[in-house]
Amino acid sequence: MKKILPISAASVTKKLFLSALSVACVVFISAGAHAQAVEGCSPQVLDAAQKKAQARVLYDVAVTEQIVVKPDSVLAMTCFNQAAGVSAERGGNLFSGSFIGNTNFASVITDALSAFFGQFADAEGLESTTVEYGNTTPDNNVDCPGIENLWERIKEKGIATEVPYLTMAELMDSAIPGGAGDRFTKNWEAGDTDGIFDDLQAAIAALPVPSIPDFSTDNTLCEVIARAGASVTCP
Repeated sequence: MKKILPISAASVTKKLFLSALSVACVVFISAGAHAQAVEGCSPQVLDAAQKKAQARVLYDVAVTEQIVVKPDSVLAMTCFNQAAGVSAERGGNLFSGSFIGNTNFASVITDALSAFFGQFADAEGLESTTVEYGNTTPDNNVDCPGIENLWERIKEKGIATEVPYLTMAELMDSAIPGGAGDRFTKNWEAGDTDGIFDDLQAAIAALPVPSIPDFSTDNTLCEVIARAGASVTCP
């Protein structure tokens, strides 16, 4: 049979005090450990690693934007201005008559397409002129080779060849890498303007140079260990 033992107020108070003290100790110890510098971690090495990471991110963005081009507008590829014109001309004639010449209708199509197409400045079809982004006026024309032309462009483009692979020395150099494409170059120049390469060069130059003893006159392992700074007595 279990017994229920009486608990005094003093006992409860003591337990609560010990619990609070334990929590306080954990908090203070954690805060103290966080505030202290990590022993053996050089600030110069950390700074160089961070500056290198920034340069690598810049390079990755430049590569990605050179290879992965923004998709083209479906409205541009399918010649929406012509679809609107065909509907206004041929569809309108089925009922009360063509309204392709209606200035209000034409302005709505033109203004909407002009504003929308302005968001595709980096599209593959625009840069290669395989997709026509300048046609925004309603047109009674069913000939629309936009998708076909873009597909031919993608097949002919093949593997991207305008993405240079860089060594560490080239990554530190602000000069535009040879063979870089237009989008890669734009990102690289933006990084140079922001001082990313100069910061990396300065951080690498500030790294401490280790002092290496001259072991050329040592003939035994014990002499090498002693030359390295260990307190040993060699025979």
